[in-house]
Amino acid sequence: MTKIEYLLLQAILFYDPECLSLSEAAQQLIAAKRRRLLDSLRRHLDAKLKEPTESASRFAEILLRIGNVQKVAAFKRETLCTIETFNLMQPHPFTMEISKKYPDVSFF
Repeated sequence: MTKIEYLLLQAILFYDPECLSLSEAAQQLIAAKRRRLLDSLRRHLDAKLKEPTESASRFAEILLRIGNVQKVAAFKRETLCTIETFNLMQPHPFTMEISKKYPDVSFF
């Protein structure tokens, strides 16, 4: 994965219109931003790969990673909670705060 692909994927993940704490208007704005990021990724791949089928395939490969990234993130959040529960180590308080707030804003 190139740096550009990685950064665009991270931005696509960040702009999640399914965030539970967003208002309807905010969800629409976030969804529009995500669509622009997806379009940017697609245009980047089209320019880089030239062959439309190869570009489409690479686009799909990148987007299919989203589910795995979300699974890894969920596992890390669970691990942090386990570490804190059993006092195995002391994660940074801000890390724990983010980890505990995540269920309030996301389905994942």
